[in-house]
Amino acid sequence: MAVQENHQVLLEGNYYRFRILHEIAMPPDDEPYYVLETESGIRHLLLKSFYRHYQFAPGMEIRCKVDKVNCSGKIFLEPDHPFCKPGDLLHFNFTSDVKILNSIGIEEDLLLLADPWGQPAHLQVQDVDYAKLKEGIVCRVDRIKKGKLLISDPLRNYFGKGGVPVENLPFTITGICSLAPNLEFYILEQNQNIHYLRTKYFSQYGFGVGDQIHARVLGEAALYQHYLEPVHPDYKPGEAYYFDVVRTEKSSVSGDTPSYILVIKDVLGHEYSLEQQGDEPPWIARVRAVVKEIRMSKCIFQEISIEG
Repeated sequence: MAVQENHQVLLEGNYYRFRILHEIAMPPDDEPYYVLETESGIRHLLLKSFYRHYQFAPGMEIRCKVDKVNCSGKIFLEPDHPFCKPGDLLHFNFTSDVKILNSIGIEEDLLLLADPWGQPAHLQVQDVDYAKLKEGIVCRVDRIKKGKLLISDPLRNYFGKGGVPVENLPFTITGICSLAPNLEFYILEQNQNIHYLRTKYFSQYGFGVGDQIHARVLGEAALYQHYLEPVHPDYKPGEAYYFDVVRTEKSSVSGDTPSYILVIKDVLGHEYSLEQQGDEPPWIARVRAVVKEIRMSKCIFQEISIEG
């Protein structure tokens, strides 16, 4: 993907160039962060602890992907790994095996490996020849997140026939698998093709093994990529709904135009902090908002109106 230049607003999925200005310790724990700046002068923070093995230093220019923009507008950056990229085949050393209990009570086996830079990585396994593991194992890098390599066995068929998902056909939940600790997925089958859906974002939907669900297709299929959005049990994109007001907060934005933070809550209990222009109303009864989009079970809003 081409690098995007001179944007005041960083867009999810796009890549941007940054210069590392310096490091800063942030309260309350004095965690060290890199201070990054785009060519147009926009500054962002990047937690150093995830990327110590990247050998970053002030003055360096790096490229980052906007990995996610959450419902409150917070931007999460993922810098390019300086030594490898998705799709590469790398040699990993075997460290130990790990047994975990997934959310439906089934025990799963994972291998704990070490990448070429000594960082931990997990591999979801079926049949293992432990005698051969002493020599290490070659794995494919599927995704890089928070500096960690998410990997798979290049000889294993994870996707069935490998076809793309069809939006107007149901998906059947055939099981659950963990690709790493705390990285659990529903296994979805459709037309003998396998797809994956993170369980943690949809735990309140009441899904179970054997259920048929409908989902919108939001992107290309990849083992460690969110590209399906199940139909929300309560909200539909393009429709307007009323939301409970939790509280208001003082805005950190300074300038001539007054603003405040409005915190609202949806029926699943998700809270949203929305920046509102103008003076804070003395009393707010409820909020009406149009749901523009739903991502990972959370709403993205537009056309917000406040009723006193």
